[in-house]
Amino acid sequence: MYKEKIKMEKIEIEATPSTPNVLAEPGKGLTIKGRSLPEDPVTFYAPIIKWCKNYLNPGDEILFKLEYFNTSTSKIIYNILKVAEESFEKGLITVHWHYEEGDEDGHESGLLYQDELPGLKFNFHEFSEMETL
Repeated sequence: MYKEKIKMEKIEIEATPSTPNVLAEPGKGLTIKGRSLPEDPVTFYAPIIKWCKNYLNPGDEILFKLEYFNTSTSKIIYNILKVAEESFEKGLITVHWHYEEGDEDGHESGLLYQDELPGLKFNFHEFSEMETL
């Protein structure tokens, strides 16, 4: 269904018009970029949540650079971040939250996650629509 390659503890998922590009590598962390409105978000994100539970390490970083995500994805993002927060001492995982210039909703979403998950360190980055994802 989704083009997914899992090699030992590495996950690579190519972006589609409705799903983001995902790269998960131990020692580096998790990167999710693009648009996220999968038909079945639970199925799409299940291996990513499993990866976080099994391979996320202290000092890894989680990067979200989503130009758009739906409500179902919002709940999944929370679940991913909750796994990271529950797994490590406060501040050991850094979340890089990228939002498009002028996208107050995107920025606000990141701020809400930060408020709900105080055990994670958040860095906010604004990007212009001209930047490629």
